[in-house]
Amino acid sequence: MRVLKDIKIAIRSLFRFRSDAIINVIGLSIGITISIIVLLYVRNEINYDQHFSNSKNIYRVYTEGVIGDNYFKSAVTPNPLSDYLLNNFDEVTQSVKIVRGINKLVSYQDKKFNEDNFYYADTSFFNIFDIPLLKGDRSSLLKSDEDVVITRRIANKYFGNEEPIGKQIKLDNGLEFVVKGVCDDFPDNTHFHCDFIASHKSIDKLYKGKTEQEINELKSYWLQLDRYTYIVTADTTGLTQKIADQLAVVIQNQVSKYQNLEEGNVSGGIKSIGFKLQAIEDIHLKSNLENELESNSKRIYVVLFMTLALFVLVVTSINFMNLTTARASKRVLEIGVRKLAGEGRHDLFIQFIIEAVTYSFIALFLGLVLSELLLPGFNRLFNLELRINNLESRIDFLYVTSLTLLVGLISGLYPAISFSRYREVVIFKKGLLLGKKSMVIRGALAAGQVVVATFLVILTLGMFWNLKYLERKDLGFNSHNVMVVERGHALGSDFSSVKKQLKSMHGITDVSACKYIVGKEVPLQSFKYMSRGGEKMILLSYNFVEKDFLKTLQVNFSAGDMWDATNEKMSRDIVITAATKQALNMPKPLGKKINFVDAGKWDYGFSIVGVSKDFHFEPIQYPIRPLVLMELPKGTAYENLIIRISDKASLDEMVREISSFWKANTNGEPFEYKMLDDILNENLKEEHTVFKMVFLFAILSLFVAWLGIRAFSTYVTEMKMSEFQIKKIIGATHVQILYELFVEVGQFILTGIIIAIPISFFVLQLWLNGFAYYSRLPWFVMVAIGLVIFGLAFIIVLLHSIKTLKSTHGENAVEV
Repeated sequence: MRVLKDIKIAIRSLFRFRSDAIINVIGLSIGITISIIVLLYVRNEINYDQHFSNSKNIYRVYTEGVIGDNYFKSAVTPNPLSDYLLNNFDEVTQSVKIVRGINKLVSYQDKKFNEDNFYYADTSFFNIFDIPLLKGDRSSLLKSDEDVVITRRIANKYFGNEEPIGKQIKLDNGLEFVVKGVCDDFPDNTHFHCDFIASHKSIDKLYKGKTEQEINELKSYWLQLDRYTYIVTADTTGLTQKIADQLAVVIQNQVSKYQNLEEGNVSGGIKSIGFKLQAIEDIHLKSNLENELESNSKRIYVVLFMTLALFVLVVTSINFMNLTTARASKRVLEIGVRKLAGEGRHDLFIQFIIEAVTYSFIALFLGLVLSELLLPGFNRLFNLELRINNLESRIDFLYVTSLTLLVGLISGLYPAISFSRYREVVIFKKGLLLGKKSMVIRGALAAGQVVVATFLVILTLGMFWNLKYLERKDLGFNSHNVMVVERGHALGSDFSSVKKQLKSMHGITDVSACKYIVGKEVPLQSFKYMSRGGEKMILLSYNFVEKDFLKTLQVNFSAGDMWDATNEKMSRDIVITAATKQALNMPKPLGKKINFVDAGKWDYGFSIVGVSKDFHFEPIQYPIRPLVLMELPKGTAYENLIIRISDKASLDEMVREISSFWKANTNGEPFEYKMLDDILNENLKEEHTVFKMVFLFAILSLFVAWLGIRAFSTYVTEMKMSEFQIKKIIGATHVQILYELFVEVGQFILTGIIIAIPISFFVLQLWLNGFAYYSRLPWFVMVAIGLVIFGLAFIIVLLHSIKTLKSTHGENAVEV
């Protein structure tokens, strides 16, 4: 019953001092809202891949090595690795190899769709990655070379209400599959997502025209990296070293065989290839390898958001404490009367604690409501799918409740101790006075809030500055008004005819094609060349392109030109970039020979006929690497059709015209295109998401800092009111008193700004280090931001304090 009485008093106090109470509750509710949303976000990030029942024992094997002078770390591995690990290491209980098929045309009856998430895998796939199976027999999946398992979403997309089991689907590469199972959709927090999982055995059907011996040689080839390998092991102690020791001889034998070099003399070629293990739970936040299945995030973002959320929650609690003690002079008589009425220190202590906890639970209710209202917009803004009802209810209810209770206890502890320890005689005689120690503590806490607000504002502007720099950076080519049509080969294998018809359209200036589109990661390949020191091997990026590729992108040449048209299937001439020229150390590369390594054998040589200027053919975050451009073999499938549209033409009209041409010249295949500018912008998607989150935190931190400065200035004003009244009596003006007040408050604000600027510079530089090219926010802009925040703080103190200081009545005080 006593508790109910104290709650009633707390609610009565809330209505009596409603302006301060509203600020207190709003501040706390914002802190709790941020805490809940960040909890959802962080849980989603750190729980990646943990929905697999054996996730603690699942590891991905990745490759690292040195070819020539190039060190690489790649997520792909050789084809034989998976079976070798399973058969030769007792620690490995299961293994699976996966191949990702990109941009596949999948058809069922009259339905045709381009699909990116088409995977091939061994029979052990669903034993390791135990996605819930909705239809089918898990023990028999993927055993036949015609088996395919699809997700729930794909089943609805292709078959609707029909029974999917037993239905046949076709791929554009000629493979046909029978649906043997339907699994649940892969959770969002998985480092890769499959829509189709087909039997790995079906890949053998693609080796048309090859003998069984040739196929077996390809399967046993260790120097081609094109599979993703996962294993299950409960004991990784020393396993990486054992794998390295046993495979060293196997790798060495193939290196010597295919490089035609004497044993042990491989300094000019493959110096080393090895394999290491990576826990599947670490991939999303800790992995940054080449050839990742999907882009990953960074651990620093999780740490940053967790730290900021915790700080916001703590400072809102501090603001509550400051406002409560600042307004204590208005309740000093209440405290004295209650002590005279017989209430002891314990009773008052409990009262103030219950009052603070009551405020906290009111804030909790508002925080939950705000979280529910804001989460859909948060998801849309940051491309997430967080849901409150997906929380582990009992654990998170306990977490939120405990957190709220803790906030209430922290917020009310100091006022409870301060107000309950004084005797009534002292209260009526002296009132409440400000202690110097208390002033310093509260000033330091207010400075901490200014540090965070200034830091986040500078970080936000620094991120914005660099993102704008990257968006406006000269890429070495013109991406404006360039359309990229996926699976352009659907128009036919005679590209010259397709090109001629497209260029005849009014508004199209250039047409070309390529295997790998600009702005996406390009594979690496070994090349052999003669240097002054003899024969060497080097690892270079490469792309198969049509003759007018550089012309369409408006890339300039520094020497030579593109290869001439030829009737041969593929030109023996190639074009390199300026970075390749430097990597090969060829001052005059035109006419020099370079050999392409294909499937472990030295293929015919190419002659360098042109050197283009460097351009960003990969994501802007990457450094410009050496690139070799080879002719796209005639009659082969060209993945991407590149069309440059005139600046004077209407983009919408051109899309309609090209779409009509597509429909007239393909067998009902879907027309899917992207503008090259959009593809390039997608590369900065994660950075823009993080920027928006930091920007949101910056806005909230400014609001919290406003609460903190207001609470601190209120505290100083209330506690020094008697001193100010005396100075007014002896002739001090309002301006002089305001000046003294701001000096008292401003010294802490200025200290916070001075501390924040170097911290901001350091953290911003850490973020910028993730880019090969960046532009740092100038130091004078950081200083200007600090001055603006200092000026805003002055206005806050001025507007909040001037009305109070005009009052003529004073209160006595007791030191707190």
